[in-house]
Amino acid sequence: MISSTIMTEDHEPSSFIFPEPELILTSAFDDLLEINLGTEVDPRPTFISKNLSEQQASQITKVLTEFRDCFAWNYTEMPGLSSEIVAHKLSLNPTIPPIKQAPHRMRHDLEMAVINETKKLIDVGFIREEQYPTWIASIVPVRKKNGQLRICIDFWDLNKACPKDEFPLPIPELMIDIASTNAMFSFMDGLSGYNQIKMASEDEKHTSFRTPLGIFCYKVMPFGLKNAGATYQRAMTQIFDEFQKEVGCYIDDIVIKSTLSHEHEQDLRTVFQRLRKYNLKMNPLKCPFGVSSVKFLGFIVRQRGIEIDPIKIKAIVEMQRKV
Repeated sequence: MISSTIMTEDHEPSSFIFPEPELILTSAFDDLLEINLGTEVDPRPTFISKNLSEQQASQITKVLTEFRDCFAWNYTEMPGLSSEIVAHKLSLNPTIPPIKQAPHRMRHDLEMAVINETKKLIDVGFIREEQYPTWIASIVPVRKKNGQLRICIDFWDLNKACPKDEFPLPIPELMIDIASTNAMFSFMDGLSGYNQIKMASEDEKHTSFRTPLGIFCYKVMPFGLKNAGATYQRAMTQIFDEFQKEVGCYIDDIVIKSTLSHEHEQDLRTVFQRLRKYNLKMNPLKCPFGVSSVKFLGFIVRQRGIEIDPIKIKAIVEMQRKV
């Protein structure tokens, strides 16, 4: 699907891509129950743990229904954070001249994929046409592990002209250790989280990229831009600064944690009130609520301790012994 890609400092391409409408919940290890926050005509699915008691399930479902405006089931329901709260600025080094990358030749099928994805970005208001760009990036197709094609944008030259934002990220080991003392968790993932932050208006044109339909630039912060992670973490710190006890947030990974399971309903309500205040939307298809264990920052976190994610050691566990 359409992807906007950029080369980061690690020389690895990172990208934004419209997620497929599939339910992939690898964040929780409880069996999950799908619930509908909408109607039969307009279903709004999300997930809670099957291990919850009838009373707990009813209480959490009530909270989720009350705050269902904090979710977005499609991009038209995602207005984004106000620019008064946060906007991504590039702070380009004025001594570095702008670079307009040469267009890449593409096969007809790739060209059609780029056109389709460009139209999707236009429809949801993520990009706009730019007639007088100073920087122009090229599109680079990348094959994903599942064989699907990801269309990326090479912002490597633009990234080199931007100074590093030194905003500190949380220390993952401390976050995991603190989370492991809790009895109940809910894991939340922002719907295309980076794209809920707008680009600074004066920097939009610098994100220009070439497509068969013309030159377009981003109105929202695309994945892969240098300092995008720092900008997102700064916004999350501002939103959840008063709720360090209830919320663990590492860039776009958010875990709501409760020391006692009966407190989880109120902790959820507190977090949702904050989300509603700032108009930050979550992806309900990747949000398991009320679970007793959660995969957070690559580890399995439970009240009894921290475990290694089995997926990470699958190859070692299944390794055949040489005779």
